[in-house]
Amino acid sequence: MADCDFIIQPCKPAEAEQLAALVFQSEPILLSYLFGGEEQCLSFLRYACARADGQFSASRHWGVSDANNHESDVLLGACTTWYSPMSDVFQYQTLEALKGFFDVKQLGHLLINREALDLCFTSPTKDQLCLGHLAIIPSARNLGLATSLIAFAKRKAQKMKKLALVLDVEKGNTAALNCYLNAGFNVVKENHFLPTEQCFLRLELPIQA
Repeated sequence: MADCDFIIQPCKPAEAEQLAALVFQSEPILLSYLFGGEEQCLSFLRYACARADGQFSASRHWGVSDANNHESDVLLGACTTWYSPMSDVFQYQTLEALKGFFDVKQLGHLLINREALDLCFTSPTKDQLCLGHLAIIPSARNLGLATSLIAFAKRKAQKMKKLALVLDVEKGNTAALNCYLNAGFNVVKENHFLPTEQCFLRLELPIQA
């Protein structure tokens, strides 16, 4: 795989199972807590990734694949981006995915944690593009794929005339943190999500016009 060329393109609903695994990999502790444990979380993500729109929809993600192997349908990595405000369709489909999968008890759990989530993961400003769910499968790490996805998001931010690219990373995820710092991001804030006793860093990369 070291000699491969890679291509970044929109994810497809048919890739929902692979994408769900990557999204889960991006923050397993928090997602497991929010969505009822690892098994139920992965089931929900597969369901949500296959939907037409919403926070976890394949249509909102970009995947990395091997450009030289046209017979391979393996996602090597993925990421998403969002901004403020997202469309009404996005918001509606995100809520519909939750209501269509979880029972009242689990929805109540999410509602109870909403304020803590909003305080920890602040929405990007109108001048920012937020990068999220970035993950690379283990066998494809250290090949520059994460760097390529960051560069892709940066170009997208430039086209949208944003002034900065932002993201949140768990402080203890040193591999991811070092990758972002090496890409030019700076730590601008430290936030704590008390229910899981996690510390997340908000990072920012200024965008030049």
